[in-house]
Amino acid sequence: MIKHIPYPRLLDFYMRFRIRTVASVIDVGAGIRPMSWFVPTTHIVIEPHAEYIDRLHQTHPHIIAWHTTAQEALPTVQDGAVDSVFIMDCLEHISKDDGYIILRNANRIAREQVVVFTPIGFFPQPESEVDGWGLHGGVWQVHRSGWTPDELASLEFDCYTCQTYHSVDAHGTRLARPVGAFYAVRDVS
Repeated sequence: MIKHIPYPRLLDFYMRFRIRTVASVIDVGAGIRPMSWFVPTTHIVIEPHAEYIDRLHQTHPHIIAWHTTAQEALPTVQDGAVDSVFIMDCLEHISKDDGYIILRNANRIAREQVVVFTPIGFFPQPESEVDGWGLHGGVWQVHRSGWTPDELASLEFDCYTCQTYHSVDAHGTRLARPVGAFYAVRDVS
């Protein structure tokens, strides 16, 4: 199922009702901005960049951070190990082949939901020394793939799209034309 929602704020508001509040979460590639819809009892962040983990420990001391990639970590996690897996603003930073593997593992690991957020299609974001947060994670912020709602819908995700979600790039520069984004939610329970 694919549903178009015309305004970014309306899309974010709508998703508050679609996301289940659960006790345990794996948050893939959160950078310094972990999932914030609710505070789970157990919040594990998989993050490959040490500088982001240091910042997470300062701002979110309750989070358990695994310093590794999703490609390395997720295959080692047991089936049904957590309630939900969040892959927010991360899938586009991974190759398409690795992305499909990560999605399969997320579906296997989650007991309740898998939630993805990503731009619609390929949205270029080249490497820079300093990232949009003013940290040195530019190599991790490169966009390596583009995803469409049709692709995730074919994997049994419900998709909620907004064609004008991003109006600025990662460094705050206004885009010539807005770029769409979408949430994809798969209920696995």
